[in-house]
Amino acid sequence: MEFLKTLHNTFPSLPLGRHTPNVTRAEWAGLRALQDRGLVSKAADKGSCIVVEKREEDVIAGTTHLAHTTIYSPIPSLTIQLAR
Repeated sequence: MEFLKTLHNTFPSLPLGRHTPNVTRAEWAGLRALQDRGLVSKAADKGSCIVVEKREEDVIAGTTHLAHTTIYSPIPSLTIQLAR
């Protein structure tokens, strides 16, 4: 907390501790409803669209991308378990 106070004293125009969300409560509730149904939303690769898909399909797509060992190499000491 001391660091934040020093930062605020140095840059008084910076807000301390709170931020203004960029989505409304209704939009946030909609995103939560999608999550509750096992769906994920993310930015599309191209354009300014949002993609909504089943979580399982998203995991499969990510796993498929990471399986290309010519592009990605595994980190032997890192093990990740997905929550189910």
